[in-house]
Amino acid sequence: MGSGEGMTPKIILMTAVYFPLGEAGYIRKQGFRESLTSWHMNLAYDGELSLMVVNDGPALPLWSEWHGHQIALGHERNGLGASFNLGFREALKRTPLVCNIVDDAILGQRFDLTPWARMLLDDEAIGAVRLSSPYPGCTGTIEPRKHGWVVRMNRHNLVAGLRPSLYHQRFFEAYGYFDEHLTAWETERLYNERFCQRQGPETVLALVIPWSQGKGAEVMLGQMGPTA
Repeated sequence: MGSGEGMTPKIILMTAVYFPLGEAGYIRKQGFRESLTSWHMNLAYDGELSLMVVNDGPALPLWSEWHGHQIALGHERNGLGASFNLGFREALKRTPLVCNIVDDAILGQRFDLTPWARMLLDDEAIGAVRLSSPYPGCTGTIEPRKHGWVVRMNRHNLVAGLRPSLYHQRFFEAYGYFDEHLTAWETERLYNERFCQRQGPETVLALVIPWSQGKGAEVMLGQMGPTA
């Protein structure tokens, strides 16, 4: 996880949770603890990372699995849209960068948020960087952008779905916030419809490419095919 202030602004990791009574709630809570442990161990950032947990109910105690700064929020059971609205609004008072991560997402390897944060800060045409697999049926165009390669997503299907994503505040300035008092699916579906129908900052899918060119690439060989 991030170790302190850097050249980039703070990122708030915002996650919306709901733990019903009984065994289902216990299992969800244990799963969230596992998720938090993976985020703490594997997220990297050249700046500060804070955790914001928004409960669909009263604010919860802080979580020992996250060793950095935490913010606990809650509301009176108004659904996922209300959790997102409360979380994003409060987070954007503190920083222009918010990373929404679903509470059951396990991060299985090291992931550096720094290039994607810098992309959002430098490129005003982009409002959100998707950090997880897109929904089936989504399409787009592969493009090199400053700080990394992306897929510029076409505006259809669930392209603005609620899988892990890093947002700049300009995204919500353009598309607004979420409908409340609805099921999670209706909340997601209606927000996608709004995104697809409006003009505004793009959403792109991060392409994490582990290969880069070494010094040998500086020498142009003009290599010919083998001759007899």
